[in-house]
Amino acid sequence: KRDEGWKLNRTNYYQEGWLATGNVRGIVGVTFTTSHCKKAVDFPLRTNYNLRGHRSEAT
Repeated sequence: KRDEGWKLNRTNYYQEGWLATGNVRGIVGVTFTTSHCKKAVDFPLRTNYNLRGHRSEAT
């Protein structure tokens, strides 16, 4: 039987983690995100990132 594609199953998804975005001027934003809307989640403490001087091309 041929593979019918990826079966959607919520337990296989990443439900929380870090999300980062940046631009060509080197400005980067990082935030913690979660899809647990009704579950008590221990959010990480605020963290500051010093990313100056870490310029590398996004591929």
